[in-house]
Amino acid sequence: MKKISMFKIFCLVLICASTEVWSGGAEDDLISAVLDDDIADVQKALAKKPNLDFVNEKGNTALLGAAARGKTEIVRLIIDAGATLDLESHSYTALNSSAQSGHTEVVKLLLKAGAKIDYQTQTGSSMSGKTALMAAASRNKTETVKALLEANANTALRNSDGETAYDIAKKRGYEDLAILLKEAEKKPARSKKR
Repeated sequence: MKKISMFKIFCLVLICASTEVWSGGAEDDLISAVLDDDIADVQKALAKKPNLDFVNEKGNTALLGAAARGKTEIVRLIIDAGATLDLESHSYTALNSSAQSGHTEVVKLLLKAGAKIDYQTQTGSSMSGKTALMAAASRNKTETVKALLEANANTALRNSDGETAYDIAKKRGYEDLAILLKEAEKKPARSKKR
């Protein structure tokens, strides 16, 4: 039987350990499970206590990926595990990403959990200052806009181009949505429900 030196064993252990670090480990496992829409794998990955605010090389966090895809139950699991709700990546938060995609139930869940309804994105030159209401208006997501208005989204906020949600809807030719937003601008502000 051939003897293996302690140095070779040490190198082998180091190579095996570094592979886990390079792959992102539990964080990448979680994001992969989210993107695969696999609740059981999401639960397994969450049990490993990953950094829930980890942003992978594509700019995804687990919460952002689940919210953008409208995966309500996965979003709930990640929120319950303690993810930062208003973490921004590539000019998106989970709230404005789900709003832009028209995932109204995810929007409601995020708001109930404490996501800031009027958070304005800080990064990106052309998308800076975008709110969830603006994101939903930019894609003609009427039901999501209604949910945001019901939750008292601020219709007067402007993005870096000086546009309100109404301006965005009007510019894109979403006439019915523009009328809805214009009517909302006329209403007195309600007190916050949270």
